[in-house]
Amino acid sequence: MTLLILTAILSGCGSIVRSTRKDVVKTGLFKNDPQKLLAAYQQVADGQTVEEVVNLGFKLDSPNVRQAVGVDAIKMMLGDNVFQSAMSNIMQNPESLRKALAELSPYKLYIIPYQNIITVSDRFYINRQDTKRDGKSYQIFIAFKDDKVVYRSNSLLEIQESTSEDAFMKGLFDLLKEIAGVKGSVTELEPLIPKRKK
Repeated sequence: MTLLILTAILSGCGSIVRSTRKDVVKTGLFKNDPQKLLAAYQQVADGQTVEEVVNLGFKLDSPNVRQAVGVDAIKMMLGDNVFQSAMSNIMQNPESLRKALAELSPYKLYIIPYQNIITVSDRFYINRQDTKRDGKSYQIFIAFKDDKVVYRSNSLLEIQESTSEDAFMKGLFDLLKEIAGVKGSVTELEPLIPKRKK
């Protein structure tokens, strides 16, 4: 059996090994439909209450919805460096620190994700691997202060990538590992294989 497969490889017939990986993050919101998620996001407006946002379909305690409160919420909205210049003065004055924390504590940020990315790798012959990534990675940000919307934003990433990688005899090593479970010597040799990306 192995001899037949090696003969097929060396004679150069098509795609020998295909692997598929799915990276999926779901919340259950809007039946995991990204278009419905974005349509609902467009209806969120400053000043709406938590209840009004929930009524739009954003169940904020759904799986994979992240929450940040107070200082962490502000840093996630405005960046980690937002407090650097003011923090040294505030830290030296306990009263200023208490006031700053009290002012920031009412902020709550919710991060609502949607991700569905499929990666397909094809090993051609014994030297070349082509990889394609396709899908969506979305994040919706909704922040409240005193239970009213004060900030909304989104990060919408549409992924269409393809790469091709050449590495001498790499396909043969991959195939041997997959078929025969060859570990020791193949695994040790693998890092030494020169790689060339196109």
